[in-house]
Amino acid sequence: MLIEKKKINFLDMMIDLVFITFFILHYLLPSFGHGMNFIIPLFLAVAYACYLGVKDFRLGATLILFLGAILFLTTMYTVLTDTKTIVSTAGGLEFKQFMSKFNQYALMFFPALLLYRVLKIGNRRYKTVLLLALAAIIAFVMVQTFIEVIKNPGALRHWEDFEDLASENVGTYTFVYGIPILITALFACLKSFKLIGKLLGIAAIITMFVFLLHAEYTLALIISFLGLICVGYSSCRLKSTKILYVLFFVILFFFLLPPILKFAYSNIESKQVSLRLKELYDFFVSGDSSGYNLNGRLTLYIDTLKAFLKSPLFGNSQLDFDGHATFITVLSDTGLLGAVPMYGLVFATQRVVKKMLGESNRYFMPVFIGYILMGITNPIHSALPLAFAVWFIAPLTVEFFFNKENEKNEECLEN
Repeated sequence: MLIEKKKINFLDMMIDLVFITFFILHYLLPSFGHGMNFIIPLFLAVAYACYLGVKDFRLGATLILFLGAILFLTTMYTVLTDTKTIVSTAGGLEFKQFMSKFNQYALMFFPALLLYRVLKIGNRRYKTVLLLALAAIIAFVMVQTFIEVIKNPGALRHWEDFEDLASENVGTYTFVYGIPILITALFACLKSFKLIGKLLGIAAIITMFVFLLHAEYTLALIISFLGLICVGYSSCRLKSTKILYVLFFVILFFFLLPPILKFAYSNIESKQVSLRLKELYDFFVSGDSSGYNLNGRLTLYIDTLKAFLKSPLFGNSQLDFDGHATFITVLSDTGLLGAVPMYGLVFATQRVVKKMLGESNRYFMPVFIGYILMGITNPIHSALPLAFAVWFIAPLTVEFFFNKENEKNEECLEN
């Protein structure tokens, strides 16, 4: 690990624990933030960033760069897009849009700062307790959500009719988006587990797949499988092994994917998932993209890119549709002026995490690839549980299991 450990006094430790605990609950526990004004977590995030930046000059310089990029991106959205998403009778529409976007993008990348702090001050026991607490919260929300989708199968897909369920700790689609990230991270870490750990890890992964099936988010299922494939690639040490691995999946894609899709849609009980897999099967076999869901998404993506090409620098201030994909709609909404800082923030955060993880970063890369795929196909800019899973839970899990020997050696030297 490339972060130098630092001993801190009791007061600083308590301050860190309060902030970290607050944000864990804010990102993961639906009832905690239900009805809370977004200004509160935003203010606390900025205050915590300032507190850490003052204590660490180098970190402060990095945070200033991130904050500057977020402010620029937010300004581009405010200047280049209209306020159609805000009730027209409200006052100060531009200010409200600015604050809404600033909140979305600040909290989208803020978990990386929490990760830095935990790796900076936390020993192995500290991280063990933290990961167990995270696992307990995620399991609790999954159980609550699973119970609800059994009773009301369409609850997550029609959340506007079930918003009050947040107070009962039922996770929204943004929580579901984070599950493929957890599946990928856990699968990447399986090789470091002993036999019992492997069995428990596999059971947890299967449980999360079952959860996604009942939640009826087909793209989340597909991205989860792609994450597993990417983990397999990252585990290949030799170049020749990597080539064979890629060739295997190329052959699988062209020759075996259609019968696999046919078997899946014919046997999966979920009607929504079965329908979407049937549409994919028709597309791969005959090029038929007329299925309602597939056609709708492809049309949105194509129209979004066409809108971008009409005004590639400044984007389009007024569009009568939502492209439903964060990393694509930023192009149509704000053009390159907004897209460049957005993409810059994403890859700059990935580089920061890479430095934190050192050699074990290769086990995080499948998570990052899954995140990019999620952002190309879904609106993720306000999906806080997903952001927390990508920039905090996944890299912390990877660091915990693949740097354990280094940490044990450090603790031995300290003692």
